[in-house]
Formats: sequence, structure tokens, C-alpha cells
Amino acid sequence: MMPLITATQPLPFFVYGTLRPGASLYDGVAEFVVHHEPAVLPGFDLFLTGYPAIRVSDRRGAIVHGDLLWTNDHDAALMRCDNIENYYPGVDVMYIRAAVPVYSRSGRAAAWVYLGGPRTGFPSNYLESGDFKLARPELWHEEVPV
Repeated sequence: MMPLITATQPLPFFVYGTLRPGASLYDGVAEFVVHHEPAVLPGFDLFLTGYPAIRVSDRRGAIVHGDLLWTNDHDAALMRCDNIENYYPGVDVMYIRAAVPVYSRSGRAAAWVYLGGPRTGFPSNYLESGDFKLARPELWHEEVPV
């Protein structure tokens, strides 16, 4: 696995919960998205802690389903996503932004993802499907063309 990075270099975003295209918070980032496609993040578990959150897994075959978002104004998109996820470096936060390897039809790519942080209360159970869209379909209001 690639090491986790905490910088601001331009990368696509891997979203697995309410920021996915068609989900309840996607409209908050849609203006920056120029392309999106389904992707997976192996080696992580997805939990529902009131909001979806992920963390590194020790389970063999663990995988999280989501989407890769490519943006046209990376700095503005990064700031918007950080605000939506309440990510503030150096503060006891619910989410931590890190770069991880994800896989899509286009191949392997490094992408920003928001991992569950210090204030995330992880329950003992996880969403076995690894897919928030399957677990909470009522939060999707439309499909967004790729």
C-alpha cells in the first residue's frame, strides 16, 4: 500500500458517502467536478457512525465502493471538501484527509479521501457491502451521468 500523504497536491477525490454523485451533499462540490467514475478502495472498512466513515481494515478482502471525482479548480475543491468534512489540520477532528491508492476502470490512481479521525466513534460492526449507496439508498436523489 502507498504511504498516506497529507499535503495539497492536485489529486482526484475518492468519495464513498454523501459526497458521491447523486447523494445528498454532492451538490456542494458539483460545480468543481469535470469527470467522475466508480472506483474502489481496498484494505478499508466502511462504518455508519451517523455519517459514513472509513478506516484501515485488518480483514482480508476488505473494500470500500465509491467514486473518483476529478475537479477543474483543485484548490477551491479541496477547500470546499475540507469545509464539508470539517477537516482542519492540527485540530481534533472527525475526518482526516489523506492520499490513498484507489482503482477504477482507468486503472490505479492516488486520490484524496477523508478517513475517520480521532472524534469518529467507530461501532464494532461495519457495512459488510462496503457500499454506502446500498446501505442508505434514500439519500440518493438522482443519478449523475459519468
